[in-house]
Amino acid sequence: MIFSSPRLPPHLYNVELFKNAGSPLLRIDEVIVGFKIKSALKRSVQLSDLVIQHPVVNVRIDQNGSSNLPVPPASASNSHTSVFDLAVEHFQLTNGTILYNDQATPVQADINDLQVESRFDSLRTRCDASISYDKGNVQYGRYAPFAHAFRTRLNATPASFQIESAELTVGSSAAEFQGQASNFSNPVVTGTYKLRIGAGDLRTLSPGIAADGDVILDGQVHYQTAVGRSLLKSIDLHGKLESPSLLLASRQGRVALRKVRGQYQLSNAALQLSVIDADTLGGAIHAAGDIEHLDARAIARVAASLRGISLSQVEHSLKSTDLRGVSLRSTVDGTVNLAWIGPFENLSARSDLRFKAPAVAASERGEKIIPVNGALRTDYSASGNVLTVHSSSLQVPLHRSHCPRRTRRPLAVAGTNFDKRPSRTYRASLRSPVRHLEDPRHRRIGNVELSSRRIARSPNNHRKTECAESPGVWWALEDGGCFAAGEFLAPERCER
Repeated sequence: MIFSSPRLPPHLYNVELFKNAGSPLLRIDEVIVGFKIKSALKRSVQLSDLVIQHPVVNVRIDQNGSSNLPVPPASASNSHTSVFDLAVEHFQLTNGTILYNDQATPVQADINDLQVESRFDSLRTRCDASISYDKGNVQYGRYAPFAHAFRTRLNATPASFQIESAELTVGSSAAEFQGQASNFSNPVVTGTYKLRIGAGDLRTLSPGIAADGDVILDGQVHYQTAVGRSLLKSIDLHGKLESPSLLLASRQGRVALRKVRGQYQLSNAALQLSVIDADTLGGAIHAAGDIEHLDARAIARVAASLRGISLSQVEHSLKSTDLRGVSLRSTVDGTVNLAWIGPFENLSARSDLRFKAPAVAASERGEKIIPVNGALRTDYSASGNVLTVHSSSLQVPLHRSHCPRRTRRPLAVAGTNFDKRPSRTYRASLRSPVRHLEDPRHRRIGNVELSSRRIARSPNNHRKTECAESPGVWWALEDGGCFAAGEFLAPERCER
């Protein structure tokens, strides 16, 4: 520590505090201190200026949780000195750096180019301040670090604290907040916020997901502490969300959402989604739901309705679907209901879908057009990984030429009665569970009996065999067989 001269204001250089083995907790290049006489009779002075240039704070926490932070001594004093009694008329911090390394978590963070400035008005007992930095990074574990920046303007009095503006930017995302706090003994916080989430930032958290577009949340927040109440029960947050266009893509496929809009409320540890609408896959989705007891064992319910969803667009959005020159045509309407208690692994789902095929030509751009009609009603339990299909039927006209030769596989079942009326239509009927189906080479998906009634017969009164192999799609199924792991299985591969 070096004084530049005995004259005021003094300059201090190369200040180091709490230095042990390694680098110090705090290092400051230069400190400038200014004083002024407050009362000559009382022989009191006031700190008028405090300028800190290029401070570096280095916080380290080892794997055992021990840090280099000093432990404050226990105080036996009962004095209640206000922070405003110690206020500096002008405080400035320039070019600050904060380094944080927590090996126990593990989290690494750094803030560079930190700027802080405040001015205190002793007549109004009010402090106005600004805080900003443009170069910040945070990294958790093996996730990629994300850069961020922050700036705020605020003021404080002995009775209230007001954030005039605050903005945090992370990649292409940004959060804005304005609000105030009062009653410091039992704080009450109110404010407004606007959150813009850049979908492209999801790649940082999940490298397997590519996204494009923005989601905007705009609303109000109210918080009041209460003895015995958790944070989630003390906060009341409500607002609306919207996104003009949103694109999500992964190895499994891609989906585009347009005109996403909705309303939400978080109150008393419960989240309510009163309405969520989106246009997608040639149709629209309307959803609503709620999650209760977020601070304990959550209970969730979500109900969604589908209107005019195009099966061909669903087919083209899934990269894993390979129909080899075949295009499914149908409009899907119906409902999907989800519910779970506790972890998401306890999910149960129920769907009631109706398929209506439009009038289409036999082929289009070299593709074979297959209309799909019928109804599909399912129940699914994730805890037992059981899928139940009941009161369902799908009608799919199919010619032999629709299936490549290398995918044809005869499915033979004895003792089947055929309707002798000439037709090229096959009907697959799925009824209530009566048989446990499992194949050693496939993941078990449930207790399902799948039977079909063929409404076609060859001229020589012999049964025809058609291909029935298309993962995840029901189309031409001979009598018998089962559905497991996303594909049809021949009867000999089904456990009786």
